[in-house]
Amino acid sequence: MDEEKREIPEEVQEIDTGFMREEIKTPPVSRRQMLKRLLEMAVVGAVFGAVACIIFLLLEPLINRALFPQEETTVQEITLPEETAQEELTPEEMQEKEREKEEEETARREALIKEEIDHVLAEMPMDPSEYQRVYSGMKKLADEKRGSFVQVSVIRSDTDWLDSVYEQKGNVSGAVISKNSGEIEVLVLRTGLAQEERIEVQFNGGVTAEAHLLGEDRETGISVLGVSLEGMTKEQLAGITAAALSDTQPDDLTGVPVIAVGNPAGVGSMAFGVINGTSAHLDLYDADFRQLTTDIYGSSSASGFLMDLDGQTVGIVDMKHKRSDMPNSLTALSIAQLKPLITALSKGQTKVYLGIRGTDIPEAVRKEQDMPNGVYIAGTATDSPAMNSGMQTGDIITAAEGKEISCYADLIPVLYELEPGQSAGFEIRRKSGNGYQTMTLTVTF
Repeated sequence: MDEEKREIPEEVQEIDTGFMREEIKTPPVSRRQMLKRLLEMAVVGAVFGAVACIIFLLLEPLINRALFPQEETTVQEITLPEETAQEELTPEEMQEKEREKEEEETARREALIKEEIDHVLAEMPMDPSEYQRVYSGMKKLADEKRGSFVQVSVIRSDTDWLDSVYEQKGNVSGAVISKNSGEIEVLVLRTGLAQEERIEVQFNGGVTAEAHLLGEDRETGISVLGVSLEGMTKEQLAGITAAALSDTQPDDLTGVPVIAVGNPAGVGSMAFGVINGTSAHLDLYDADFRQLTTDIYGSSSASGFLMDLDGQTVGIVDMKHKRSDMPNSLTALSIAQLKPLITALSKGQTKVYLGIRGTDIPEAVRKEQDMPNGVYIAGTATDSPAMNSGMQTGDIITAAEGKEISCYADLIPVLYELEPGQSAGFEIRRKSGNGYQTMTLTVTF
């Protein structure tokens, strides 16, 4: 059967088949896939950048030389000097530097004095008879002043192992500082006299009398004794004279020839020499004294006084603070510096205990550090009135009991006017930032 072509009806041809078209869509990208692609791009970019930088660094010198040909230059290394930081010195360090300068200046003056003396001696050579005449003159002066110096015996009774009573006696040299119608006053350097059972004073000529304690300063050991004139004849009193106490300050005593009288090398001995140093400050509480050193060789337990060639007593021998490197060289305290203390003790006044180690502020240090004028506190004793009131190391005392304090010499008389148990107001300046803060402290003695 022949195949006939099938014809599609016209109605069917006109039917719209567009709704049957199929469209293929790309599925949406997830967030995880997006982050992964970004990370891959970042890594590729970083690697590409790193490779480009390395290639550039390797080729940069070659490109530079090709584009800008120039002669090679030698690079010189420049070394800058290191800066040394200047540390700000504390007041204590500044004071120590000032003391070192004073010692250097003293040593320089001593060397000049020695050089001058050697020059004079070289120009005017002395034969033995002339030396004899010089020393004979000094001995004569010392003999003339014997009436001003005494022997003080401190006597204490004790018992031995058999219960036998015996007396212990110790001798120390003293000086007559006053003779009035009532009693004689004697200056001595000896601590603990108030505990001794009996004190005897032997004057020139052999006269012996009992003494009592008028006043004692335990920090320095300076004491003043009183001796009644009762029982002494006019002839005996005529041989007793008061020593002339010098006003010469330590700075003016370097190089001064002196005679040591009393017990410099044994009871009743004497020695000759020169004061060769005055710059050392003694480390004492509530005191600022300078030590006088000499070239006189004496006993390590010596006592006595230093007298200049005008007969003035310039120092009292003090071997408690002797130098460790020269244990037998006589050392002394300046009489001029001790005068306020001696006057107070002779009146029976007792200095209250404040408990500070202080010093005057050198003018150069005060100006350089812009410090107020007063007494600089270098330290306070443990559980002392000063510490209990709130005083600290570095404070500067500028007033006490309404009185201006510009140096240590102004503070000491105030301490003598106060009594144990009394309270007093002290004005201090304390370092605060770039300046000083004013404070008022109450000290109970």
